[in-house]
Amino acid sequence: MEFDQNDLRVERENGMFLSNNQVKTLKKNNIDYTNYDNLESLIFELNNVLIEENDEELESLAIDLAEFNYYNNQNK
Repeated sequence: MEFDQNDLRVERENGMFLSNNQVKTLKKNNIDYTNYDNLESLIFELNNVLIEENDEELESLAIDLAEFNYYNNQNK
């Protein structure tokens, strides 16, 4: 099983951890992640877009980001 480097999350200039594939999906949907200060606001925007559009790839991304946010940013 090969590991795709584009799936590796890296810290972006705004402090969010996103993979190249996630950024590509956002760009494809005209969503500029640099306009958001945190994952919560980006996830909120994704959910707003999903109300208008039924996009499985975008929905999968929203779920993935929500899970990442929950496990990495909750008080432990």
